[in-house]
Amino acid sequence: LVVSLSQHYGFFFNLGFGLWTIVTTFGFFNIISAIFVDATITGLKHNDLKRKYVQQYEHRFVKEKLTQVMDRIRAVCDEMSEISRALDASQKSALCNNDSIFLSEERFVEVMNDDIRPSWRTWM
Repeated sequence: LVVSLSQHYGFFFNLGFGLWTIVTTFGFFNIISAIFVDATITGLKHNDLKRKYVQQYEHRFVKEKLTQVMDRIRAVCDEMSEISRALDASQKSALCNNDSIFLSEERFVEVMNDDIRPSWRTWM
């Protein structure tokens, strides 16, 4: 059909047919590209939302675990009977109060090696 039309109408048909073929081909591939771009953008939005939820969960998780660590440090600090005997009450309160805790390196190692609540160490 194209050959007979080309022979009958000549140059103008060939020019029109060539332009129509190019426009149709580019249009078709443009639609296919748009589908891929849309799928990629949708996937990236989903990944960003997922990453935001993971970051929020991680923040809560670390906060809870650090709270457990501090609670255990406070408990071990309260159990330091040898320091409480060696120090008077004012020095003991400076070592261990509700706002801050000061531990020597040996006491810190003792807390980290504590076997009473090992669950807070499993995430480290």
